[in-house]
Amino acid sequence: MNPRTRLAALLALPALVTPFGHAQSPAQSQDQGQDQSQDPNGNGQQYQGENPDRYAMVRALDGDVSITKGDVQDTLLKGTPVGEGDVVESSGRGVLQLADGTRLAFDRNTKFTVASLFKDENGSRQVLLRLDRGRMRVRVDDDSDARVRIDTPSGSVSSTNRATFNVDVDPDGVARISVDSGHVRVTNQRDDASLGAGEQLSIF
Repeated sequence: MNPRTRLAALLALPALVTPFGHAQSPAQSQDQGQDQSQDPNGNGQQYQGENPDRYAMVRALDGDVSITKGDVQDTLLKGTPVGEGDVVESSGRGVLQLADGTRLAFDRNTKFTVASLFKDENGSRQVLLRLDRGRMRVRVDDDSDARVRIDTPSGSVSSTNRATFNVDVDPDGVARISVDSGHVRVTNQRDDASLGAGEQLSIF
């Protein structure tokens, strides 16, 4: 994998029915600084025994989406907490939001696993997703300390600062990455590359 393999027009993630690209409302800004015992949707809902650093909330849904928790498969609904080990499989699309405002959007025909979701000993939020197929869009805001990594069959994409990027995995396992803002690092067993805003890359 070499930065010279960057292509001019690789990925165009369809616009989701989400607040992506819209300015945060004052209520959303307050959500990010709320007491950690409340859910990130700002609806005052309590999840007793659940640390908000260990799950994401469903902010938007369009179409049918299923979630598998252990051996139990169910329909994913808005407001459902999604945590470590959960598998999301979608024939629709939707958006998950972490407690700090980081958003993870998924498109139709997408399957992914929340492999890790926690705060490390330094207080940094660690997010690891395994994307088997389909499309995801990640937005990490200025106020977030989240370190987001998406593993695909071809390699890994990670961001440690403010960034908005898309990852698309086709049925053959080829991953296509495009960056709208910020920087990401793309790695696999053979090579690594850094991508900035407006750059794109295919991993075979």
